[in-house]
Amino acid sequence: MRKTIKICAISLLMASMYAPVFAQGSDSNNESKIWSLEECLQYGLKNHPKVIMADQDVKIQEAALLSTKASFDPKVNASVNLNNSKDQRKGNVTSFHSNSGQSESVSISKKLYDSGKFSLQKKQSKEALEAAKKDRETTLISMAANIKTMFFKAQQAQRMLQVKLETLDGYEKHLKKVETFVEVGTHAPYDITKAQVNVANARVDLISARSTLKEALVNVGNAIGVDHPIHVAAYELEALPNIDESVKQEYVNIALERPEVKSSEAKLRSAKYRISEARTSLKPTLNSSAGYSWSQTHTPQDRGWSVALGLSWSLYDGRSTKAAVDSAKSNYARTKASLDNLKLNIDAEVENCINDIIDSAQRVKANEVLVKQSSESLELAESRYDTGLGSPLEITDARVDYEKAKGNYITAYFDCLIAQTKLDNTLGRMPKEYSLDKAVELLGDNKELDEVKAIIEPMEAEENGDNR
Repeated sequence: MRKTIKICAISLLMASMYAPVFAQGSDSNNESKIWSLEECLQYGLKNHPKVIMADQDVKIQEAALLSTKASFDPKVNASVNLNNSKDQRKGNVTSFHSNSGQSESVSISKKLYDSGKFSLQKKQSKEALEAAKKDRETTLISMAANIKTMFFKAQQAQRMLQVKLETLDGYEKHLKKVETFVEVGTHAPYDITKAQVNVANARVDLISARSTLKEALVNVGNAIGVDHPIHVAAYELEALPNIDESVKQEYVNIALERPEVKSSEAKLRSAKYRISEARTSLKPTLNSSAGYSWSQTHTPQDRGWSVALGLSWSLYDGRSTKAAVDSAKSNYARTKASLDNLKLNIDAEVENCINDIIDSAQRVKANEVLVKQSSESLELAESRYDTGLGSPLEITDARVDYEKAKGNYITAYFDCLIAQTKLDNTLGRMPKEYSLDKAVELLGDNKELDEVKAIIEPMEAEENGDNR
């Protein structure tokens, strides 16, 4: 517990020290703001262009469904025609005769029967809309996983920078100590040269670590949809996920229900309806119409009405229907193969995620031991040097080992969190940091509440079960 508090305090201090470096030359509130993971998720899942594109894809399919339904609605037309003509007649006396008049009409038409084509088109549109909604869910889950991954990588780079700072500080303190020892004549002047080289190398490493952090912050900004690097708040270290290979089949079954799979299944059903619709091209269609018209400007007007019932039946279309059916069948086969490939990959994705979590968690435990041992070795090497028994090389080797162990620990820790994030994405889960209330606020539409619950509630129920 004390170690966690210490690391968090160091991270907060480091963030406050280096935030001004990235805020120079910017007056934007967003550029100077310190972003938490929750804020990154909330902003990114509301404003990123990919999310907006997914929302518009849903609206496009909603409009397509409405258009399909409208094809069987009655159509009403009205028209007004005005005319004015003048004739020139020649004889003994040239004369002009004017003719003027007007006509109006109202008509209504409705398709009565189309051999089931309308029903099939409507089913296609509904499945396409369902696929678009599931694709939007997939986009939200994928975007959330990417934001969380970039955030963790920034945290990783931030803590690695702190390690480099501590290393430089240690070398500088050692240099001052060596200068004192050489001055009093207890150590050789070469020790100063060696200590100065170590300080110079540590500064070079620090420059590289700063560059890595800047790049990581740019990637976080890009992930949430802003065009500049952002500053991330220190992430409170949490217990690493505890998982084993026995849960693989359970997770595979969960992953088979994720929105991406449901979208592919909806697209497959739509492709199947398309085959049936293509076959209706040579089937009859029945239409009806009625109209009423009147003309002339004087009374009584010329009036008329009409009622019509029309049957059309294409007997041969030059193999166009066969081509359409073949195309629809090929599209169905391709869509089915794509779904089968997705399901095939899920097994490997889940297994790789589980293996990554287990591997990184084991590396964390191993490096915890190495950090402790290398810390003790460094203290021992410094004590030996202070008493004149050690050498500068021993000090350098001990500090390099300590720095490497701490760096490996940090890398393994955040690799484990990133692997868990990847697993959540594979299972179709929203991050636990993104609550149901925020998801509802994001969509801003109560009719989508059930869809959001379907994504988040299973995850919350599992977490509550784990807490119990």
